[in-house]
Order: sequence, then structure tokens, then C-alpha cells
Amino acid sequence: KGWTITRAQAPNYFQALEQLNLIIANDALTNAHTIDFRDKYLKEKNIKSLLDAAIIRNGKIVGVLCFETITK
Repeated sequence: KGWTITRAQAPNYFQALEQLNLIIANDALTNAHTIDFRDKYLKEKNIKSLLDAAIIRNGKIVGVLCFETITK
């Protein structure tokens, strides 16, 4: 099941996606771009690293394709 996050919940994340179109976080828990949802999502799901790519249509982000490494 997908997870929905808004710009208000993660301003650093969306700003980075708009500027870079891609976020690579080898350590997702300490990455400045993913810190907004560290406790609520990353820690809960045991996500160690991620690669997120913006899906852009007409110059606006309409979705994000996420690849995550999970630890148990």
C-alpha cells in the first residue's frame, strides 16, 4: 500500500525533489532531505536507504517513484 505525504508534512523533501528531481539517501535516517518523515515513516518501516525519483507532468510533481532498502 502506498503512503501519502504532503508538502506541509515534508517541506525539505519536496524542495529537494523540485530542485534535484531525485533523492539518494544512503542513510535515510540522517539525510537532510528525508528528516521530515524520519520518525513517522522511516523508523516505523525500518527503512535504511532510499532512492526517490520525481514523476513530473507539465512542470509539476505528480508522484514519486520510491525504491527502499529495509532492515529487519
